Amino acid sequence: MIDFDFITDDRFRASLIADYAEFQTSVSGEAWKASLVLAGSIVEALLVDHLIAAEYQTRSGRDPLKMHLAELIAACEKDKVLSANTTALSIVIKNYRNLIHPGRSVRLGESTSKSAAIVAGELLQMIVEEVSANRSAKYGLTADQIVKKLERDESAMSIHKHLLKDVAGFEIERLLMKVIPKRYFELDSAMGEFGPEPDVIRQERLATCFRSAFDLATDETKKKVTARFVSVLKEEDQRIVLAYEEAFFRASDLQYIGRPDAKLVKDHLLSRIHKDVSLRLLDAMEGLPSFLDPRDISDLVDSLLRTSLSRGPNLVKTRARTYLAELWRGLPGGEGGLDHKVLRRLDDWIAHFEKQGNMDSANIVREIKEEVGDIPF
Repeated sequence: MIDFDFITDDRFRASLIADYAEFQTSVSGEAWKASLVLAGSIVEALLVDHLIAAEYQTRSGRDPLKMHLAELIAACEKDKVLSANTTALSIVIKNYRNLIHPGRSVRLGESTSKSAAIVAGELLQMIVEEVSANRSAKYGLTADQIVKKLERDESAMSIHKHLLKDVAGFEIERLLMKVIPKRYFELDSAMGEFGPEPDVIRQERLATCFRSAFDLATDETKKKVTARFVSVLKEEDQRIVLAYEEAFFRASDLQYIGRPDAKLVKDHLLSRIHKDVSLRLLDAMEGLPSFLDPRDISDLVDSLLRTSLSRGPNLVKTRARTYLAELWRGLPGGEGGLDHKVLRRLDDWIAHFEKQGNMDSANIVREIKEEVGDIPF
């Protein structure tokens, strides 16, 4: 099965996939003429797409869309996209491309056969491999190729940042705006024997890659990506919003959002942590201190402290406790600074527990306060 994942235009890739499926159907149905005409059409489309992407018109003054298949083949051979063997086969196939013209096979004595259709299928595979390899060498992997690599190769996570460095800017944008989120939610709704079974491991890989790609993106792309999250928050149902927020958003991204929407997102994060604290939500709150107002501090400290004192999972409790220290460190300091509001709120809780005679909790909060105060700037 040929994979057209090196084609970046979604509509064009879908068209090629549909044509290739029709080619396979024609071969299976022994419709040799139809299969050969389709093969020639697909070859022509692939070569035109490559020459357009390679800015052939700028270099040569010729529009690939107006070139005949023989000219396209010659241009791609000259560009060292097609090998000598593939070029020779392509020249043979180009004659079959013209079988669509009425009477040509009669006038020129050309005929179709099963063997020719099989050769055409092999040629398609060769051209796809050579064009794909050439494009990857010049422009890096496409967004679709990155995602498939991460899904199929567990070891790819160790090198995914290196792979992303060679990816073109427009592919980074596609990766962030469409390809990763789309695949993430496809995995989220995958059906197993007993109903939906999210593929958590592959989803985690995609989420990690998303943040790595975000770090490499231009500020313009980052603004588009964060604007997309705001749209999700406003328009999608709760399941999508929560999953999107935890997988792809970090509070530090608020710098790329206008003030009204930034407040909307911040308030949403704070309301979530007030209800329930999880590891993934704490990850999403990375960088939040820089955007907090004085009125936000008490409720946030209370939520984190409640989790730290709860009987919940130790990992969540530890992470909430650590975040309290990180919160203090990330807030503006100095006389009257917001960092002092954290310490004062912890003092309030120590006094509250001591008044209740709950010395165990009072001592834990006292320990947390010491941890917070011991972190150097």
